Amino acid sequence: MQGNTDFTADGITDTSTTSDSAQIQAFTTAIKQGKPAMVMMSLATYSQIDPNTPAAFSHKIVTDILRNGTPYDGVVISDSLSASAVGNVATDQLGVRLIEAGGDLACVNSPDYTQPIVDGIREKAATDADFAAQVTASAKRVIKLKIELGLI
Repeated sequence: MQGNTDFTADGITDTSTTSDSAQIQAFTTAIKQGKPAMVMMSLATYSQIDPNTPAAFSHKIVTDILRNGTPYDGVVISDSLSASAVGNVATDQLGVRLIEAGGDLACVNSPDYTQPIVDGIREKAATDADFAAQVTASAKRVIKLKIELGLI
């Protein structure tokens, strides 16, 4: 992988990491030794794990490997959803895809993205009960973290 997901969609595919490689095992070990407050998901694509989907949008990576495999029940945050790496995704679908994968918080570096992301999540939740339940589960994880950090 040569590219930076903030600035390009080119060269951001990792062709060597697999679901049981040392890189994944390092995260698993760290999580099991002490639950981190959050885990950030990259916008790179890991072709040996989920060949067509950036990690932050990959159910296989976020839910199957991280949440179920590790297991990790904390907050999952995306890398910046206003980055070039996901510039081909409709803005109102960025948050939807993150939540469908098992993520919770959308990191966004451009304020112009905030309302379309929220609108997309609301629209999908209004018509899809399973997705609405995922949104509720995400909100609960975020609130739990805020309580643990003494923020509320």
